[in-house]
Amino acid sequence: MDAVQKQQTNSLGSNVTCPRPAHFLFEKLPAELRNKVYDEYYASDEKQEKEFYYLDQKGNITTATERYVYKNVVAGTQHQIFDPIRASKTMASEILARTIQQVVFDIRTPEALKQFSESLRTYIELSGLKTDKSHQIAIDLTSNMTTSHRSHLDNWNEIEDEHGNDFEEEETYHHGRDRQGTLTRLKVSTHDHIKQWLVELSTLPNNTEICLTFPFFWRDFRSLRGLSARYGLSNRTVKFCFPPPSSRHPEYDYCRAQTMAAIKGFHDTKQTVLTKEEREHLVAIGCRGFDGFGRRPNA
Repeated sequence: MDAVQKQQTNSLGSNVTCPRPAHFLFEKLPAELRNKVYDEYYASDEKQEKEFYYLDQKGNITTATERYVYKNVVAGTQHQIFDPIRASKTMASEILARTIQQVVFDIRTPEALKQFSESLRTYIELSGLKTDKSHQIAIDLTSNMTTSHRSHLDNWNEIEDEHGNDFEEEETYHHGRDRQGTLTRLKVSTHDHIKQWLVELSTLPNNTEICLTFPFFWRDFRSLRGLSARYGLSNRTVKFCFPPPSSRHPEYDYCRAQTMAAIKGFHDTKQTVLTKEEREHLVAIGCRGFDGFGRRPNA
């Protein structure tokens, strides 16, 4: 796998690797031995066990405990899984098929997601690979939020507007030798933040399986549903992960179900029948688009 590679540049300016004999010798090894090498090189990290939630087309929620190797994807660097494509189609095909079964790519920023999507598409197109399986990616939509933004989402107090609406965030700019700071207030929009992620998610191959992690809920389910539909997330294969909260509010389970429903384009998960008082309280803490409340034709 670490064979020396000779690089040359084609007419389009991209780097192309000329296969060395070591690649051909590796391909002659028994398939079982090649798989062991792939596992050691790409999936040798310890598997993590997590509980995932699934929402079916009838609005029923099920859970499953699954174990995968998680690989961090960092913007500005190409993941090692994409290296063999210019060396050998056989190796590329086998690595793709092998990692599908074991690896989840953990992506923390929209910029890293954009680069990963472009690399994956190029990888598939150059190799001519065809598979009915998909790679899995893990996304925490709050991972690149500021601390104050995350705290804002984790607030369960009563508010006047929908939850996650534009709020002001303080930021200090330092300037000059004396390092004096100028305090400014920035408008932060949860809608625009989530939109950044979904725009990049829409560029992934259609059979990519997406694992969405929600340590906090955005309780404007109407807007979340609209964004998910607009960028095609509601039609994709999605499973959900909800890390245990530091404090479990009475509305937590209901908001968890509504988050899944909004992503998948449902208005009601059929999990709970609300009383008038419960509905009024949910509205008071900023919930919108739940159980038919605040429904818009295009949301």
